[in-house]
Amino acid sequence: MNHKQLHEEQEKRERQSDPSYAIASELDRIAHSPRDFIASVREKRDELLRGNYRPIYAIPFLSLTPEQLCEVTLKTTISNLLIFERKNREQVENSSSSESDEFLSVSHLACAIGKNCRELRKKDVSHHREVNVKELFERKGKYKDLTKAWKEIKENLPVNKWKEKDRDVYLGAILIHLFEATQLIRLRLYPIRSYRSEETEVHRLEFGDVEVKQGAPSTPKKMWIVERGRDFENFLGSKGVLSTVAHLPMLVQPKSWEVKEAGGFLTALPRPLIPAKYNHLPQPKGWAISNSFREAVNSLQNTEWTFSYEQLELMKKCLDCPDNEIRDKCKEDKVQFFLNIEKEMGRNKHPNFYFPYHFDYRGRVYSSKSFLQPQGSDTEKSLLQFSEGKEMTDKGVEWLKIHVGNQFGIRGPFDDRIKWVEDNESEIILCSKDPVKNRRWLEAAKPWCFLRAAIELRHLSEGKLNQTHLPVGVDGTCNGLQHIAALSRDNTLGKLTNLIPSDVPNDIYKSVADAMMVNRFSASIIEEIGKFIDIDRRFTKAATMTIPYGIGRSKVTEKYASMFEEQGLNKYRAKNLAKTISPVVWEAIDSTLGNTVFEIQGWLQKVAKSVSESGQPIDWETPCGFRFVQRIVETNESRKKINDIPFSFTLRKRVKKFSASEQKQKIFPNLIHALDASHMIGTVHALQKRKKHRSFCMIHDDFRTHAPNMPELNEVLREEFIRIYDSKNLLAEFVETQRGRCKSTNLPDPPSLGELDISQVQNSDYFFS
Repeated sequence: MNHKQLHEEQEKRERQSDPSYAIASELDRIAHSPRDFIASVREKRDELLRGNYRPIYAIPFLSLTPEQLCEVTLKTTISNLLIFERKNREQVENSSSSESDEFLSVSHLACAIGKNCRELRKKDVSHHREVNVKELFERKGKYKDLTKAWKEIKENLPVNKWKEKDRDVYLGAILIHLFEATQLIRLRLYPIRSYRSEETEVHRLEFGDVEVKQGAPSTPKKMWIVERGRDFENFLGSKGVLSTVAHLPMLVQPKSWEVKEAGGFLTALPRPLIPAKYNHLPQPKGWAISNSFREAVNSLQNTEWTFSYEQLELMKKCLDCPDNEIRDKCKEDKVQFFLNIEKEMGRNKHPNFYFPYHFDYRGRVYSSKSFLQPQGSDTEKSLLQFSEGKEMTDKGVEWLKIHVGNQFGIRGPFDDRIKWVEDNESEIILCSKDPVKNRRWLEAAKPWCFLRAAIELRHLSEGKLNQTHLPVGVDGTCNGLQHIAALSRDNTLGKLTNLIPSDVPNDIYKSVADAMMVNRFSASIIEEIGKFIDIDRRFTKAATMTIPYGIGRSKVTEKYASMFEEQGLNKYRAKNLAKTISPVVWEAIDSTLGNTVFEIQGWLQKVAKSVSESGQPIDWETPCGFRFVQRIVETNESRKKINDIPFSFTLRKRVKKFSASEQKQKIFPNLIHALDASHMIGTVHALQKRKKHRSFCMIHDDFRTHAPNMPELNEVLREEFIRIYDSKNLLAEFVETQRGRCKSTNLPDPPSLGELDISQVQNSDYFFS
C-alpha cells in the first residue's frame, strides 16, 4: 500500500474501533438480548407515561427513544468492561498478588451511561426543535389556539427538559437494572479490604444490603461490580471485541501534538488530560503545551516499530508445551491475543507500525494503546522491536550483554554482569533455540525480555547480527528518591541512590534489609517471618519504593499480607504477620533514609494546604516547560433512593472550594511525578535535536534505545538531570511561584539544602543502570 492508502485504512480502523461498530455487526446475528432490552425499556416508558407518579429519572428516561437508550447502554457497558478487565490483568501481572481490585463498579458504569445519554440528547435537541416547529405549522389550521397544539405535541414527543447533571446517575442506575435481565451482564457483591471509589465522575452508588464495618458506617466491606453475563461471549462472537481493530497499532505516523491541539489518533476527538480522580478539575482555559514538550512526545509516537517474529515463534512453542510450568509463564490467553494481532497486521501486509501517545496533568507520558504497547508487560515488550536497525559496535556489544544480565536480574558492577553473561553464554543461547527443553530462562526476573535478548546474543555469536533492532536500556535507582535527594541536596540519600560516583552500585533496598537484620528488638519477629519468606531486597522494596509516591503504610501492610498468603498462610495469619512486620520495616527505612524525605513531604503539604485555603490551585511550570496544575475540589453528598430498583446511592457533587486535605495529600507524589516526567522529556528532546536518534522507548524512568546509541543516551540523561537541579533551588522556586499566585507571604520557607554536588552525577556509572 502507498501512504495515502495506509492513511485511509487507518482512518477506517479508527472508525471501526468504537465498540458500537462491534455491536452493530453482531446485532442481526444474535439479536434476542438487545431486543428484550428494548422491549423492557419501552414497557418502562409506557408505565411512566401512564402513571401519575414520576420518579426523578423520568425526564431523562423519556428524552430518548428505547433504541437510543439500548445502544448507549450496550456501547458504554462493553467499553467499560473491557477497560477494567485490562486493568485487572495488568495489575495481577505487575504485582505479586494473585488478586486485583480493578473491577467495574456499578457506580462507575451508572455515571458513564447517564453522561453518554445526556451527550446524545444534546445532539438530538436541535432535531426535535425542528420537528416541533414543523408540526405546529401543520396543525395551525386545526387549532386556533397554538398553545393547545403545542401541548398535544409535547405529550407525544420526548420531554425536552433535562438540565441537571445529577439526573445522569439516576438514569444510569435504572438502565443497568433493566439491562441485567438480558444475561449479557451480571451484578454481584465483591468483598474488598477497604472501600475505594473507582468512578471518574462525581457520583458514588452504595447499596442497601452492603455489609458495613462496625463503628464505620461510611466504609462498606463489599461493593456491587459488573461482570460478563452468560450470553456476553455469544453476543460478541467467538473472538469478541478484544480481537477487533480497536487494539491494533497505527499504520501511519500518529497525528502530531500541536501547542493547543490534541494529537495521536487521526479521527478521534481531542483527548483531554487524564484527571487524577473524579474531583480533579480539567486544565484551566489558556493552558497550552510547550514546544519542547510537544516535540518530545511527537518523537516518541513517531518511533517506528515491528514485531520480533523469532520471539513469536518461541512463544508458539511454549504455548504448545503441555508442561504447566511453561504454560503458566505463557499466560495463554494473552499470548494468543498477541498472535491474533500479529496475524491481523500480517508480516508482509503491515510490517511496520506506530503507537500514539498522550499525557496527564503532571506531564507523564503514556502509550494510548490498551493491550499491546511499548510500556506494557514483560510479554508485550519482548514482542516489540525498533523497525530501524543500527550497525553493532564494540560498545553496543557491551551494552547488549549488560542488558541480558539486567533482564535476568544480575546486579553489581557492569563488569560482573558482562562476565556472568559470558560465563553462561552457551546456556543462554540454548534457551533462545529451544525454551521448552532449556528452562534456565524461567528463573529470570523478566523471563520474556530475557529470552528476546538471548536471541540477539545468539545472532551476535553466530556472526549474523549485522544490524540490531532490540531496545536496550537502563533505569534509575529508586528514581523517586533520586529526585528527592537532588531537591534536598542530601548527601546520604544521594549516595544511596547512586547520584555520587562509586566503584559498585549502591542498593537502597538491600540497605533497608540490612538495617532490619541488625535491629536486635526485631530479631524474634524476623525469625518468625523468615520461616515463610526471605527478608531481602525484594521484600523491603515493596515498602521503600512507595515513599515518594505517598502510597501509605496501610497499603504496604496489605501488600505484605498478600505476599504471606501466596506462601500458603490463611488470611487471618497473613494479616497478623503483616501488621507485625510493617513497623519493623518502616523503622529500618527511617534509620536508613534519615529525616530529609519526610521533612520535604511535610513542608510541601503545608504549602499546598495554605495555597488551597487561599482559594487558589497549585500551579507551577516544570523544568521541561510543562504547566503542572493541581486542582482538586471538595465534594458534598446526600443519600438518595429509587423505589424501582433494589439499591440506594449517595449522590456526590463538586463544589467550587478546593479540598485542602486532598491537595495536601497529593502534592508530594504529584510533584515527584512531574519532575521525573521533566527528566524524561528533556532527555528525549535533547537526543532528538542531535538528529541521529529516531527510535525511543521511554517508560518514565526506564530509558531504552539501540545498543550502539547507549553511550550517548547515558551522557544526555545525566546532562539533563544536572540541568534540572544544578545551581537551582527548585523548592524555593516552587514556593515563590505559589506566593505570587495566592499573594501571601505566610507560606513556610523551604528546608535548607544539604551539600550534595549534583554535577557528580556526570561521573556516576550507576546513576541509571
